[in-house]
Amino acid sequence: TGEYVFGVQRLSDFISVIDGRDPNVLFDNGEISSSADLLLARIPIGDKNVRNIPRDIAITSDGSRAYTTLQNTGKIALVDTMVLQQVDINPETEDVIDSIDLGDDASPRAIVIDSRDKYAYISDARMGIIYVIDVDATSSKYHQLVEKIQVEPAPFGLREMAISSDGRR
Repeated sequence: TGEYVFGVQRLSDFISVIDGRDPNVLFDNGEISSSADLLLARIPIGDKNVRNIPRDIAITSDGSRAYTTLQNTGKIALVDTMVLQQVDINPETEDVIDSIDLGDDASPRAIVIDSRDKYAYISDARMGIIYVIDVDATSSKYHQLVEKIQVEPAPFGLREMAISSDGRR
């Protein structure tokens, strides 16, 4: 997203936002005095009452939204990359920031978003399943689970994923 770098902090349920500009130039210009100054924000994600274990992050092509897998809770957290905070996907519920729920047995690990920002594909760390979430803001199914793709055999789940540049594989 321009000059930000996003990274998950698995052990602390935060996303770190780091200045993505050349650190040597920033140091030479006096904008930073140490590498610690590159950390711009730490965004809390997930349910604050449980350990969420964020595993992976994917950003839409326009850089406006980041989706983070929460392996321990079976959810996907949405982050607004402009205001640097988690977004409540269901503002009608009070006193809670809702995430996208993949189901009780889900253990989301890797996430990728297609180049047209229509769908996010999420691997399951324990089962051979790829969850498909609608991430098209103009869709009537926005932020809903629209499909589960079975991948067999995968007795230990799926770890990493990628989408080809043409979006066909």
